[in-house]
Amino acid sequence: MWNRRQFIKVMGALGGAIMTPFQWLGRAQASPPTDDSLPPGAELYEGFLLLPEGASVPKIVKAPRLQPPNMCGVGVKSAGYRPYAVTKFFSTPEILAHAVDFPMYALDALPEKLRHASAFVVSHETGEIYGASLGYDAFNPEIDGWVCNVSFWAQPDFPKPFPLGPASQRSLKV
Repeated sequence: MWNRRQFIKVMGALGGAIMTPFQWLGRAQASPPTDDSLPPGAELYEGFLLLPEGASVPKIVKAPRLQPPNMCGVGVKSAGYRPYAVTKFFSTPEILAHAVDFPMYALDALPEKLRHASAFVVSHETGEIYGASLGYDAFNPEIDGWVCNVSFWAQPDFPKPFPLGPASQRSLKV
């Protein structure tokens, strides 16, 4: 008859033996691109692909799985069906942060002339989240009104590694 300790030891050993091949498989799939697969002058840095002036986005960049949802219905018939966007608003950044399963960053201590203005999630009709946003307004005395000066956008499904070109380059060649 086995006691509890023996049973736990055997189950732990079996679990480790069963999970080992899956761990190896995950490592093999997550191997970083080699330097010879990058355009000349490109550099990988902390999940970003820094591209030199005029470089095209290389094939190592994995495209996002989801396309942006259709925000207003324009072009649906001509471009094929794309799900419409569903926007859900929240009253505070904290409530928004609890509504998503990815990190959301917010300003901790607001400067005197800045106030929280918006917190929302944009989802596909299927419920899959496309992105989340936080906005902060500042008072503009020239127009006698509040305008958005600071905003954060978080998108869980994005190109990986994320390609960045120089500021002087208007858009990246795909």
